[in-house]
Amino acid sequence: MVMYPVRRTDRIERTPSYAHSVQAISRYAAYPYRDDEPQLPPEPSEDWNLPFRQAAQGASEWAAQSRQARSAISGIRQRIGPGLNHPKQLEQELHQFAQAMNELRLAYDRHAGYLKPALITKLEHVLASHPAAKLIGLSWNEAESRWYYQEDKLTEGAAALAADAEAQTSLLTGRSGLLREAEQQLTGMQQVKVIDLVRPGLKGPLPYTSYYASMQSYWPLPAKGLLLNQLV
Repeated sequence: MVMYPVRRTDRIERTPSYAHSVQAISRYAAYPYRDDEPQLPPEPSEDWNLPFRQAAQGASEWAAQSRQARSAISGIRQRIGPGLNHPKQLEQELHQFAQAMNELRLAYDRHAGYLKPALITKLEHVLASHPAAKLIGLSWNEAESRWYYQEDKLTEGAAALAADAEAQTSLLTGRSGLLREAEQQLTGMQQVKVIDLVRPGLKGPLPYTSYYASMQSYWPLPAKGLLLNQLV
């Protein structure tokens, strides 16, 4: 039996197995797409979370402004008390009431696209239909979107109410008075959830709210690995 010496190998020799040239691979899902390669969906150009943030911001601002208006009306009602017999002071208190209502309306108008219209329509209906509004000349200016007083009626009405404590209580501060009813409307708004202040049919969150119950995560790549030029 012939024995051959074993030759020492210090390096891997060049063989046909290692002689193939390396092919450059294209970046996965890079433009232009190829029909035979998997494709990633394009990144959305719009911020899908923006409508949610704006709606939440609008509801938060409205809730804060409604609390502030309620506090202002409560203070006005307490200052008028059982009977304020100074017409000029009564006029000043009523002007502050209109200012609080206008600030609340401005807070609604800034986010009207996200808030329910009933938040402001119910309150304004109470103001416009109350008997005290006609007496003191409180009116809604549609062109300027604000409440204002007809000054001559306000002066006459404040003088009449200052001279009649019973009428003042009945029309302004009593259980069915203008200030009391406005305060009750704002109190009711503070007892609802913030999500209930937002319109249910917003265009941005509509797909999310419609398919929330059946939503599933989706990943366009196979679970066993990535594909590079059709090779794992």
